[in-house]
Amino acid sequence: MPLPSLMIYWRSMKSKPGLSEGQTIQRLETIVPASLVNRKQYNALSRAWVLGDYGVLPPLYPAFATFMVHLKHLSDPTFPFQAMGTIHIRTIVEQVRAIRLDEKVSYRCSVEGHRQIDRGVEFDMVTEAMVDDSVISTTTITMYRRTAIRTKDRPRAAIQVHNHVAAHESSWDVWASTARVYGRLSGDINPMHLSVFTAKLLGFKAMMLHGIWTVGRACAMHQVQMMADNIRLESEFKSPVLLPATLRYRWWDVDGVLEMRVLESKGVKPHMIARLVPMNPK
Repeated sequence: MPLPSLMIYWRSMKSKPGLSEGQTIQRLETIVPASLVNRKQYNALSRAWVLGDYGVLPPLYPAFATFMVHLKHLSDPTFPFQAMGTIHIRTIVEQVRAIRLDEKVSYRCSVEGHRQIDRGVEFDMVTEAMVDDSVISTTTITMYRRTAIRTKDRPRAAIQVHNHVAAHESSWDVWASTARVYGRLSGDINPMHLSVFTAKLLGFKAMMLHGIWTVGRACAMHQVQMMADNIRLESEFKSPVLLPATLRYRWWDVDGVLEMRVLESKGVKPHMIARLVPMNPK
C-alpha cells in the first residue's frame, strides 16, 4: 500500500491549471466491488484507534477504506488541482446503521463540482458504503484549495470549545510513529505525515497527524454511541496537530447531542471539533 500511494503523491505534484471562470470539477466516480473486511488490516486499525471488539465497523471506516480511491481521483489528469497542498477541512458521516464485520461492503466513491469561498475553493469527496446495493452510510470529506481568487465568505457561527460544568476529559500522547502507522494502514503517506524532514521540504514546521486518525480516536471513546442507527457525525479541523504532541480530549452531552473537542495540551486551542447528532430515519 505505501509505495503505490507515494508514487501517486509524487505524480500529483505535476503542475495543473486550476479552474477557469465558469468551470467546475468534472465528475469522477469509482465503484469498489463488494468484499469482506481485511481482518488483519482492521485489527491493526483497531489498535491504532484503540477500538473495542463489538463486531461492527466504526463510522469512519469507509473513509479509511477508500482513501486510495479518492487519491487516484485527485491525481486524475482531468482533475484541476494538485493533490499536494489540498487540505482536508471537514468530514460528515450519515449512518443508517452500523455495518457488521461479517458483511460484504461495496463503495461508490465520487468527486464533482466545487464551491467558491474566501481565498479559495472547496469540494467534496463522497463515499457511499453499500450492503446488498442499499446505502448504509455516506461520508462526505470536504477539501480546501487556496486560489488567487478572493470571495467574501459568509460568517460562521462561533463554536464552543469546552464546557466547564459538564465536560469530561482525557489526554493522549501522539508521536511520529502514530502518523506513520496510520499512514501505512490507510495509504495516506503524504510527505507531511512521514517525517520532520519531508514535512519541512513542503514548507511545514513539523510533521502532522492525520485528521481522520484524530476523529477516529475520539469516536473510539464513544463506541457504543457510534453503533446507533440513524446518526450524523460532523467534524471540522481548526488547526493541525504537529508531532509529537500531548492532546486533551473533552466531551459532553447536551440534549442528546454528543460534543467532542480535541485541544492542544493547555486545553485552549482546538485542533478538531465534532458532534454526534440523531438523524431522522429516511
